[in-house]
Amino acid sequence: MQDENFCPLCGTKKGRFIKGLCKECFLKKYNLVEIPKTISFEQCSTCGKTKLFGKMLVPDSKNLALFVEKKVKIKNLADGEIHATVSLDEDGGFSAKVLAKGIIDNVPLSFEKEVLLEPEIVQCDACMRLSSQYHEAIIQLRAKEGERKELKKMLPILIGFVEVMHSKNSLSSVTEVSEIKEGFDLKVGSKKAAQIAVRQMKNKFNAETKSSSVLNGVDKSGKEKYRFTFLVRV
Repeated sequence: MQDENFCPLCGTKKGRFIKGLCKECFLKKYNLVEIPKTISFEQCSTCGKTKLFGKMLVPDSKNLALFVEKKVKIKNLADGEIHATVSLDEDGGFSAKVLAKGIIDNVPLSFEKEVLLEPEIVQCDACMRLSSQYHEAIIQLRAKEGERKELKKMLPILIGFVEVMHSKNSLSSVTEVSEIKEGFDLKVGSKKAAQIAVRQMKNKFNAETKSSSVLNGVDKSGKEKYRFTFLVRV
């Protein structure tokens, strides 16, 4: 008579056995997947972006799910797979479910666990700079032939061209608007954003544009920094 397998821990003779234990007891005894109960990440109190993979990104389910998956470790499982899904809670926070799959001793295994995502509220570097009116460029909005009537209509359009890029470029923001005799001066955090906004004004409203730059010191690595001025006549 052939000996029957039985689990020495619970005594069951049912199901698949792994290293002499039933599947349930094996999973209790051996930690094959390390899934943290809580995963924290930095979130800016001003712009709401989260620091994921070393970058400040707009928080969404896809980015957060990838971030969670990187925090899970699989041990001693063949063909291991990790799948995370992230959902928005009623209180505005995020929660995640992690599904891990793999094979050991030709027995397929799967684990599912809920993970709490816990933001650490900080102020990102870009928002700290912008709060002190940091700017890499100035846009001078002027009227053609001294005509100022249209400038106040154009001002919010120009600001909008800058601000719409903020989700991808944290420094893409107007930090100050000054009204002067000749028109408006706008301080812009990002030189690149200012350049794109000026190009859009030229393409959409046939604006006349000019640019210039002046040396504005050096950074920590010794690289020269410049401040740019863009003239827009509409």
